[in-house]
Amino acid sequence: MDEEEATRRRAAARRGKRRGSVFDSGAADLDSAWVPPVVEKSREDWATILGHLAGNALFGGLAEDQRRVLAHAMARVTFSAGETLI
Repeated sequence: MDEEEATRRRAAARRGKRRGSVFDSGAADLDSAWVPPVVEKSREDWATILGHLAGNALFGGLAEDQRRVLAHAMARVTFSAGETLI
């Protein structure tokens, strides 16, 4: 096996390593009267947000209706250049 093939095999092995388990402590106790917020947005913003959520590693596994709840709740926030974000 040449060095190039060995490098390809090592890279493939690293890509295959994923977290083996996920911990779930159960659903949080939410107030049954709580309703998720709905923020008005343009059709363009709506489509952009849904597209990004679907393609995102963190949110992509959610059901479409769950991603819609998140998209409804998102609001545009503007920051000044140099402002610290945490």
